[in-house]
Amino acid sequence: MLRGRVAIAVANPIEDNPTARTVINALAGAQIRFLAIPQAEGGPTSRPMETSTDIADDDLIRRLRERWQRAVAPRAPALRDAARTHYEVMNQLRQEQQRLIDEADKIQRLIDQLEKQYQEMTTPAPQ
Repeated sequence: MLRGRVAIAVANPIEDNPTARTVINALAGAQIRFLAIPQAEGGPTSRPMETSTDIADDDLIRRLRERWQRAVAPRAPALRDAARTHYEVMNQLRQEQQRLIDEADKIQRLIDQLEKQYQEMTTPAPQ
């Protein structure tokens, strides 16, 4: 009857049962096929619930959006300013890093040149 599906016995409507919603959301998130079986009716529901969109907690989603709107949205100008400052600082640090790399390369070239000259001065000439 269930053929590869997990059976979930639910004592009351899923909308009124946060534990059932949590279990169903976890199963759906893990892409596990399941079938909710209401205990009050004594049999399987008329359609299997196979995606988390069937059981989204609209109230939770609304509350989370409102929380985000209260906490994040009013700070948008400050976030933009912080992002701009972050970008400018990172860019200046990269420029300084490149300047130091260029200086180190210049020093390395001088070391290589002096080593070559020294080798030429100390290597006996063929006779």
